Amino acid sequence: MKPKRMTWRELQAVDPQILDSWWSFARRGEGGDAKFHGNCIPQVVRNTALRYTVPGDVAWDPMCGSGTAPDVWKTLNLDGVGSDLVPVREEDFRANALTAELWYVEGGNPEYGGLCVTDGPPDRFDFETCHMVQANLLFMHPPYADIVTFNEGNPDDLSNITDMDKFMTTMAKVVTNLSRQVAPRGYVVLLCGDIYKKSAVYPLSNLMMEQWRCLPEFVLKNHIVKNMAGNRFNAQRDNLYYSRHARFDTSKFKHEDVWVFRKN
Repeated sequence: MKPKRMTWRELQAVDPQILDSWWSFARRGEGGDAKFHGNCIPQVVRNTALRYTVPGDVAWDPMCGSGTAPDVWKTLNLDGVGSDLVPVREEDFRANALTAELWYVEGGNPEYGGLCVTDGPPDRFDFETCHMVQANLLFMHPPYADIVTFNEGNPDDLSNITDMDKFMTTMAKVVTNLSRQVAPRGYVVLLCGDIYKKSAVYPLSNLMMEQWRCLPEFVLKNHIVKNMAGNRFNAQRDNLYYSRHARFDTSKFKHEDVWVFRKN
């Protein structure tokens, strides 16, 4: 029998704010690399996993960066796996989110429950059987366009796209590819923030949210706003940022959005 999801009292015993629409974290938790620019704060991964999964569920982060999400999922007994265009760790899979597919390979690495991520069918694996798997939880923390460049010169890296129309068009293709790999009644968690372009706000978070919300098989179930404390490695440059914001009539972003979708 499949385990039941946690009750509201059990959830609040872990984090009293977990059922609220505002999450504030004083410091970064354990998981991934705090020095990785653009890293995700582990508590967001933990709270969303506790709310929307049960032990044994399949979780996948197709843009896992320094591996924060897979690290957290291990502590929650999920079959969690991470992939990235250019992984920074040996244990994460190399795959492009535009073409990445989630597979179960019989005899595969037991640390990941036999899960693997490849750009297409894993025919290079010499195992008896394999089949595609759908994730119960898909966690996405995509690059905020070209605000941080992760793999300079790599044409497949989304963070190298400077034209915002092209970036959003490419992200729509990523969403299309990943959406088919979410299980019925499964969840998508999108962590994203807004950016500035030409001294004006570009509402990246809402635009990415709409790409998922417009898919007929997905329903927007939750919108959480979180503070950005603990996941900005360049916080020592605050004085420079504030002087620029004063000059351009803007403000320093202190929050990100957590959007939660459920597949019908």
